[in-house]
Amino acid sequence: MNECTQTVLIVLLILLCTTISYKVYSTFLEKKRLKTKLHNDERMKKIREKQIEIWEKENKDYRQISQYKSGDNETDERCNKNGREGYSKPKDVPVSRLNPHFSYLASYRPSGSRRRICKKCCSN
Repeated sequence: MNECTQTVLIVLLILLCTTISYKVYSTFLEKKRLKTKLHNDERMKKIREKQIEIWEKENKDYRQISQYKSGDNETDERCNKNGREGYSKPKDVPVSRLNPHFSYLASYRPSGSRRRICKKCCSN
């Protein structure tokens, strides 16, 4: 073999090695991304379940207070302590009750600057 063909073969061998190593590395990164995604999905699922339980509890409390308010004068006096009118005003209602889709953001901050929306009911 002459020198030119040896050089061409060496270049082809180097290209082949880099292509294979790139493919192996990209496969490794893809597996790592998938594992991280599954872990984050599980964590977010647990957080959402907790927040939905909290939201349901707050919603139940809100309904009880509304029923309280519509009752007799004694219950109205209890709701009107310190000049407040119970929970009928939006400023007194907890944020997670007003918007359950984003209630998990109150206790969870993603590591990046991107906020994720609820996939459970919005599917976005």
